[in-house]
Amino acid sequence: MKVYKKISVLILTVLCAGCGGNAKKQTLDPVEESDAEKFTATVKYETEVVMDTVIPNPGIRYNEVRKINSSAPPVKLNLAQRPEEKEFNLADYYSKVKYVKLKHPFAEQKKGFLGNAQCEISYEERGGTFISGMNSDIYFTAGNMIAGDFIFGYHCYDREGNFIYTIAVMEELPEYGNKISMQETSETKMIHNFSVFDDNCMILTVQGRKARLDLHNVTSKKTYLSRPYRGGRAMFINPESYISYQYNVLAREPAPFMYSFEIKGDTLCRFMNYNSLVESVQRAYPNPDRGKFYYYNNILTIRQAYNDTIYRMTSPNELTAAYVFDFGERKADVNTALFGDKSDKLIPNGWIETDKFAVIIHTENYDCPANRNNHSVKFFYSYYDKNENKLYRIPFDNFPDDFILSNEIDESLPILFNEMQVYGKNLYTRYTKAHLEMMLKHKSFSSLPVAQQEKTRSMYEDMDESEMLIMILE
Repeated sequence: MKVYKKISVLILTVLCAGCGGNAKKQTLDPVEESDAEKFTATVKYETEVVMDTVIPNPGIRYNEVRKINSSAPPVKLNLAQRPEEKEFNLADYYSKVKYVKLKHPFAEQKKGFLGNAQCEISYEERGGTFISGMNSDIYFTAGNMIAGDFIFGYHCYDREGNFIYTIAVMEELPEYGNKISMQETSETKMIHNFSVFDDNCMILTVQGRKARLDLHNVTSKKTYLSRPYRGGRAMFINPESYISYQYNVLAREPAPFMYSFEIKGDTLCRFMNYNSLVESVQRAYPNPDRGKFYYYNNILTIRQAYNDTIYRMTSPNELTAAYVFDFGERKADVNTALFGDKSDKLIPNGWIETDKFAVIIHTENYDCPANRNNHSVKFFYSYYDKNENKLYRIPFDNFPDDFILSNEIDESLPILFNEMQVYGKNLYTRYTKAHLEMMLKHKSFSSLPVAQQEKTRSMYEDMDESEMLIMILE
């Protein structure tokens, strides 16, 4: 693995609220303003901070607070009832389209971006892993874009698509193609997680049994902290703090589902699990709800798996309710979701939020290949219009993989729901040549507007195997 470049001065300030009161159950009582003492921490890095060990200060700095904003209470989405049916069209929310094409920096070495690829990873003395449908990702930062994947690296581009520099990449790269084979040994340093917040990247690498977390600033092109890491899924709250999501669905006693930490390791807050607990672990089980984590206007937004509330993380110890899913009596508790009869239960399946709308997918029964094949799982598609403050049912009942959103914007390409992403007020998606080829073969392609079909064919013919095309709706 190439070592990420050393770092320079970075001065950041974070304001955290410490609040009293340890609740025994999840509550959403109105809180106008915290009375707790405000704490201001200023961290100044003259050079890159490299930590070989993490020795946090004892104790937890703040108590957990879950609240509602009385001036903007959470939106209740009644998914147990069938709302009014209405077609959804992206042209109702966006009017312009912009394209940016990215050339892979290793194209001369015959490497490129991944589109629906298959990857087989063999491990030294311990089996292997097979990954299908693997795609390169695209992230927007404050002024640039980052594109890539854990195999062929993550690379920074300007907003016009010009390559700037490589952020992280393995030292030895496998052969590029639609089927990739590679070996991970105790000497291989692999990128296991990569996430972006505003202008900062969080990069988790693993070598042997040792994990390391690198925090990298794109504007300065420098890493400002490198440290060992142990814990669950990590994401920035702000450049000085992060969460570690550690929810154990099999827990039989109350325990935290998430912690927040200062980047050097001090524990800022713990968040208790208020979901129901399992009665007993019976056998192999499905896990149909994985929760949701994303940024909305640079605020980390969270839905714990099997919880009905979407929260904004407004500080390292505060969760402010934004949405509540109402499944009524058909909500699946944890024990039923894992081990019980789910045939009449409603389960969240997909969610994306923009500044204008949110699209929701939920199922009756749980989604798995067997249930798809025997038609025992049903999919329901809805969208919430923020301007109208109203929930609508979208007339579509096929699998999410086939969910092409209606899009009558001039010069635009078709968009699959699973490929949509949001940054600020813009919605965007990415295509490789393989993605465009799949779209051309899609069973619904012939029903798309003729101009859109022609645009797709034209873009496909103009694409190189190693390139990525970004479509931005404005």
